[in-house]
Amino acid sequence: MKSEGICCEFLFLLLRGQLCKIKDMNTESNAKDYQRIKLGLSLTETVLSFLLLAGFVFTGYSAKLRDLAAQIHANAFVQLIVFVVILGAGFLILFSPFSIVSGFWLEHRFNLSNQRFCAWLWEQAKRLFLAFVLLIPLLLLAYYFLRSFPQSWWFWTAVALFVFSVLIGKIAPTVIFPFFYKFEPISDDTLLERMKRLAQKGNFLLTGVYRFNMSKTTKRPMPLLRVWGNPAALF
Repeated sequence: MKSEGICCEFLFLLLRGQLCKIKDMNTESNAKDYQRIKLGLSLTETVLSFLLLAGFVFTGYSAKLRDLAAQIHANAFVQLIVFVVILGAGFLILFSPFSIVSGFWLEHRFNLSNQRFCAWLWEQAKRLFLAFVLLIPLLLLAYYFLRSFPQSWWFWTAVALFVFSVLIGKIAPTVIFPFFYKFEPISDDTLLERMKRLAQKGNFLLTGVYRFNMSKTTKRPMPLLRVWGNPAALF
């Protein structure tokens, strides 16, 4: 309870220091319309994805793509990468209209985004690159466990996912987040001192307090408080 109270005080200071700019939708009706359209697009995309995957498997195109990957390289792991990349590229192209409507048009329709289309595309390209870099090794590792430990592959995959999630939590503030946002230390000395005193009450060492500008992409109300590391850094 003590730590929860301190976190609430931190968040109050952040809001009071105007580190977060909050803009609500104009009316409750707009908010409902936005959620209804967003949900409809999401459900439609999910159903279509399932149907396309089922059709891809049962029509034999999955086997044809597997054979094509085998022709490109003899190594099973390379074949897996080829298979996933081609399949993923196909789905990316097919569902790009959903991404544009849901991620760009709808956000501007309800005045929730500050991004131009080119900037939005660049953000999507960076997300795609990170997804490829982070997920392909996990996929290969799961495939290795499946081939080497057919009875217990699920256990070793779960262990790998746990270690991966912990690692991502450690490196996210310094490696992943700067890929999208610029971090700056807080310049308000009074606010910083108050936060350090609160950190002392919680018995942890606060090495720095930083902010990043999420309003470059969104107008959503997004008050955010994150503490990473030991010693800790507050974002």
